[in-house]
Amino acid sequence: MKKNLLLLLSGFIISSGMAQRLVSITLLATKTPAQVATIIGASGGPYYGARIYKVLYNTTDASHNATIASGAFMVPVSALCDTFPLVSYGHGTVLKKTEVPSAQYNNYDGLFFAAKGYIVSMPDYLGLGDNAGYHPFLHSETEATATIDLIRTVRECLQDSTLYRLNGKVFITGYSQGGHSAMATLKYIQDHNLTTEFNITAGATLSGPYSLSRAQLKVYDDSVYSYNAFTPYVINSYQTVYGNLYSSINNYYDSPYNTNIPPYLSGNSTFNSLNAILPVNAFAFMQDSVLTNLLADTILHKHPLKRDLMLNDNYSWKPLMPLRICYCGSDPLVLPGNSIMARDSMVAKGATNVSLVNVLQTGDHFTCFTPALTNARTFFNSFRNDCSKPVGISKVTENYFDRIKLFPNPASTFITIKTALIIKQVEIIDVNGKIILFQGVPLNTALNLNIETISMGLYTLKCTDEQGNMYFDKFTVFK
Repeated sequence: MKKNLLLLLSGFIISSGMAQRLVSITLLATKTPAQVATIIGASGGPYYGARIYKVLYNTTDASHNATIASGAFMVPVSALCDTFPLVSYGHGTVLKKTEVPSAQYNNYDGLFFAAKGYIVSMPDYLGLGDNAGYHPFLHSETEATATIDLIRTVRECLQDSTLYRLNGKVFITGYSQGGHSAMATLKYIQDHNLTTEFNITAGATLSGPYSLSRAQLKVYDDSVYSYNAFTPYVINSYQTVYGNLYSSINNYYDSPYNTNIPPYLSGNSTFNSLNAILPVNAFAFMQDSVLTNLLADTILHKHPLKRDLMLNDNYSWKPLMPLRICYCGSDPLVLPGNSIMARDSMVAKGATNVSLVNVLQTGDHFTCFTPALTNARTFFNSFRNDCSKPVGISKVTENYFDRIKLFPNPASTFITIKTALIIKQVEIIDVNGKIILFQGVPLNTALNLNIETISMGLYTLKCTDEQGNMYFDKFTVFK
C-alpha cells in the first residue's frame, strides 16, 4: 500500500500512515430506528438508527506476539447529533467462534447503547471471530488488550470522519464474561498508566466472575451446578496460556470425558452442546484429587489451577474512576459473592467511588441481563454530555445517509450524484468548512460535478432539497 493512499468507506477515512492498528473495515448492516426498536424493544424509544461495522485490527496474544483480531463497532445514525460518547462492551461467554459481535448483525447488547446515542466498541476476544487458536477464556490480560486495542482502532476509524465524532467521554462495561473483561480492562488501564490516553469517564461491570479463586469456587460446594462447561473451558484456557496444569489430560478428567471434552473446545461447538455431555456434579467427570486439592488449597496457594485463577482475579484493587458493580441476588451461575467481594475489597483499599447495585434480588443470570444493562446505561447517562448538532445545520433528515448516492468514490475528475429527491443546492466542503464548490440547479435524477481542480483530500457533499432538508455524504479526491 502506498504511504499516502487513502481508504474511504462509508464516511471513514483511514490513512495508512496513521492507521497502526486497523487492518480492514467492512459495513455489515444499517439499521433504521424502527428496526432497532424491533430488536431491543419499542418501549424504551425513541431510538437512533445504527450502522454496524466489522473490523480486523492488530493486537497481541497471550505470549505478547502480534496477532490480528476481529471485532465490531456501531455508530448511531442521527439527524440531530454528530458527536457521541464511546462505550466499550464486552460480550458474555460463547464457545463457538462465530457467536461474536462481528458476526451478529442484530446484536442486542451493542444496539442497546447505540440506540441511545453511544458509539459502541465490541471486541470478539482472542481465539474467537477471525482470530485463530483457542480462546483464552477468562484470561484478564488478553481480554484487556483486545478491548483496548479495539478502542484505539475505533478511534483511528473516527479521527478523520465528520459524520461521526467522539466527544471524549469513554465508558467500559460488559456482562458475565464481559463483566470480567470490563473489570480487567479498567484495572489494566490504571495499572499500566494508560489513564491519560483513555480518560475513562466511568465503568459498569455486570454479573462478572471477578473472584475466580475464591467467590466463584463456591459453585463446587454443592453437588449440583448446571453450568459445568465453564470448568473445562477455564482449564483448557489456562493450560494453553500457562502450560502448568497437566502433562496429560488424563490427569484432570475421568474416562470417557478425557476424550469427549477436547473436540468441543475447537471453536465449532456451542457452549450448550458441551454442557449437555457433562454431569451436573463436577466430581463425576473430573479426577477427584484435582478438585479436592484445589478446594483445600486456601492458605499456601500451591495448586497450579488455584494459582492461575488468582492471576486472573480482578476484584482487589482501588479504582480511581467511578465504578458501578451490578449483579442479581439469585444468580446461580456467576455467584453474587463475586460482586460483593469486589466492592468490599475496593472499599477496604480506600476506593470512594464504587457502588454496588443488586438490580433484581430474584433475578438469575439470564433475567438479570436487561436490568443490568439498563442500570449501566442510566449510570453512564449521568456523566455524558448532550449530543451536539452538526455545525451550521438547522434542519437535517434522519435518513440522510441513504437518500443520495455518490460515485465513484474515491474520485479524480468527476463525481455523479444520483437521487429521486428534488435537490435545489449542492455544495462541496473541505475539512476546514470552506465551500469549494456551489451549484444551485434543480436535480432529481443525476448530476455530474467536475472536480478536476479540487486537490486531493477528504470532502463533504451537502445537498439541500426544496423543503430545506439537508443530506450529507463523504468522498475522497485521489489523483
